[in-house]
Amino acid sequence: MFDLYYVGLSLLLLSTIIGTIRYRNYKSRFSLFFFILLYVAVVIEALGYYIWKINSDDNTWVYILYTFFEFNLIFFMYHSILKELKTKKVITALAITFNFLYFLYLIYYGYKTFRAILVLESAIISIFLIAFLRELLNSDKILNFKKYLPFWVTTGFMIYFMSSIPFQYIRSTIHVKELTFVQPLINCFMYGCFIYAFLWSKEEMSY
Repeated sequence: MFDLYYVGLSLLLLSTIIGTIRYRNYKSRFSLFFFILLYVAVVIEALGYYIWKINSDDNTWVYILYTFFEFNLIFFMYHSILKELKTKKVITALAITFNFLYFLYLIYYGYKTFRAILVLESAIISIFLIAFLRELLNSDKILNFKKYLPFWVTTGFMIYFMSSIPFQYIRSTIHVKELTFVQPLINCFMYGCFIYAFLWSKEEMSY
């Protein structure tokens, strides 16, 4: 059977390889944090696969750990690229709130019912993305957005995080085996955006 999980994993590896080859073309902190995120994702996927397939054990804790790094790296990405001081203060407050609730939730509920934190992560990161697009629309960079790396990275994130909110809700209300293909499919679209960004975008200004 055609397994989208392995397609998504292959696209993650491909985007990381292409990004590594073209890394010298990018000089901003946004790009630096983004590349770190890709490498962390590769390590987490490899570890999760090993625990699940080789040891036949529960790998949930691996992805919960990844949620912490994923959120904070994305926060640093957008904090570095946003210009408006008020907006940066708002997303900083949201990041502090998320990290507090992340650890509070783990302490009181553990990792077995972690879906609420995933929804919160997606909602807050969506605010980061909207804030960036708002500034982009009001800047000269919008004239050449097709070759602007942060735009395509943001597009990939929007596909993933904004669709994750209703998907997590559906998973919490009904248990339909056929829905298991949705998350890997979303991953494929996101990594596809990353690959396009690396192949066609030009060097962005440092921040």
